[in-house]
Amino acid sequence: MKRVMLSHTSLALAMGSASGDDEPPASDSQWTELIDIGVAEAPHHLHPAWAEALQARAAAPVVHHLAAEYNGLAMMNDVFFSGDYTVSVVRRQRVDGDTGAIVGIDPKVTLIVAAGDAVWECAHATLPPLPQFQAPPQQVPAEREALVEIDPALVESLQARLSADSSISAAQALHQIGPLPAELIDVEHPIARLTLATEVRDNNQASAPGFALVLWFLGEQGFYRLASGDRPGLFRTEPGDVGFRLTWITMGAVDALTAAGDRR
Repeated sequence: MKRVMLSHTSLALAMGSASGDDEPPASDSQWTELIDIGVAEAPHHLHPAWAEALQARAAAPVVHHLAAEYNGLAMMNDVFFSGDYTVSVVRRQRVDGDTGAIVGIDPKVTLIVAAGDAVWECAHATLPPLPQFQAPPQQVPAEREALVEIDPALVESLQARLSADSSISAAQALHQIGPLPAELIDVEHPIARLTLATEVRDNNQASAPGFALVLWFLGEQGFYRLASGDRPGLFRTEPGDVGFRLTWITMGAVDALTAAGDRR
């Protein structure tokens, strides 16, 4: 696994150069930065290993978008899985704990490249530093997950708002919906939160793109998962669920793409 930190503009330059499209305007200092961290060998010439990995990122059929917030720090991580490579781009922001407004942006991003399936390892860099989120992947038995009884229309409304506007947080979306039942007070004011939005893209257009959305909240009274799919609703869950769901969704996406390829 390779990990480098670089400026936003140098990252865009590397991605543009790897894609073979016209490179964005670049200064000598940007190429110097890429050369210094080993991503480029010379101006306009990426290191072959990095070029191959960044090309795989552009064509990756499975993309996980993770957004975590804890203690005034927001972490955004786009994890691209191509089969041969896992590529992760991590961005950091400081946010106001009361309003959720952005108060600072880290001028550097972290670029992570690993061979094969390293989705969990790359995602782990984004998760709040709490055991509920960072515990190794482990399926929580259904009988140990308690469903919080909520009007299904409320869940659907929340998911629709988050899908329609990626700039708002789950708490902001809940406020827009209206008065909340008592069970959601913990979720409305969490200690930490994590959103996982997954795209499944069939570049050969053999089937419609897929999408999955899961949210986790750690509150004073418990650890919760909010999702649709086979088991929709808000559940009290346990450490290990984040890693398990991420791994399960990745496997399901790969299986779906394989099945689509077999039908062609």
